[in-house]
Amino acid sequence: LLKNEELTKSVGLFLLSFSAFLLLAFSSFLFTWKIDQNIINNHWNDPSIQVENWLGKLGAFTSHQFIFNGFGVASFLFVFLAFVLGFRVLFKSNLVPIWKSLKYSLFSIVWLSIAFNYILPSSPILGGAFGFQTNVWLGSIIGSVGVLLFLILSSLIFLVLNFNISFNFLPAKKEEVGEDTNSFMGNTNY
Repeated sequence: LLKNEELTKSVGLFLLSFSAFLLLAFSSFLFTWKIDQNIINNHWNDPSIQVENWLGKLGAFTSHQFIFNGFGVASFLFVFLAFVLGFRVLFKSNLVPIWKSLKYSLFSIVWLSIAFNYILPSSPILGGAFGFQTNVWLGSIIGSVGVLLFLILSSLIFLVLNFNISFNFLPAKKEEVGEDTNSFMGNTNY
């Protein structure tokens, strides 16, 4: 399938268009989700009822699934992934390394969803249903403080595995200099 140039270009254009669609729908959803939520849940098939989302009912529904029922505002990383993949497929050129972008984005989507819901559990669009359910499940197993420790530990492990961060932030212990060596008092050549 990848050798078919027309299909490859079509897939690339679709992914780029999909990333633009998601960006507009998600951005609009941040402002209109409370108004559109009832319409999406109860009046999907009624053409006389309009939604506020810039991309209509499809935009409101897609945003609702990704953000409210999914990963919260971390879903904006799907926009990035669709754009990077579409650009790669269409132009056969990498803006950023694909596998690193995929790895970092997928970790960030999951981690941010859990973290946002942990920090502000009263805002359902920050962490989405995934963040909420994961916090409930983790909280029942390791408690609220345990969830915080899990978030800190998982982020540190991610940083070590991917960026080899160093924990040498404490100053090194200085070696003691003897009296007969080159110490300030013993050295007359200053």
